[in-house]
Amino acid sequence: MLMRRIFTTFFAFLLCAVPAFSQVIYSTDFASEEEFQQWTVFDVNADDSKWTFDAEADPYSVFYSYNSTNPADDWLVSPAIVSEEDGTVVVSFAVKGSSYGEKLQVMCGDAPTVEAMTTALSEVLYLSDNITYQLYMLPVTAGKPFHLGFKACSDADKWRIYLGNVKVLF
Repeated sequence: MLMRRIFTTFFAFLLCAVPAFSQVIYSTDFASEEEFQQWTVFDVNADDSKWTFDAEADPYSVFYSYNSTNPADDWLVSPAIVSEEDGTVVVSFAVKGSSYGEKLQVMCGDAPTVEAMTTALSEVLYLSDNITYQLYMLPVTAGKPFHLGFKACSDADKWRIYLGNVKVLF
């Protein structure tokens, strides 16, 4: 765990220090509802607790809001993202949980469906009420679309997971 944090911190520093070497192939800060509408929301457990856009929310306008009786099983899936080159991309985003403890998993797939989310970019992340910045490496094939999937998997009766600053860099 400590090594992962050291690596993540070091890699974040490198990304900040040498932005000229990074090509942004996808980016959203969910500044508008129109940006959010490009993503697909799945309320798998059909409990009406799901990923939501609220321009007034803080710190980010996209969040998953809890259900008092059901554990989360809710996805936010990106539109198609395509790299023009073979190689490895960096997926980065900011996320914030709550003092109740939240859980999120990041997946990837070749279609905007829950069933297609077959590649795990992360293990289950345990989130607190601090904003954290996450970075993951993903091998890609030129011209082949992929989708990111953010799965809220918190236990019942928690609070919120906030998501922002999603970027894919080559």
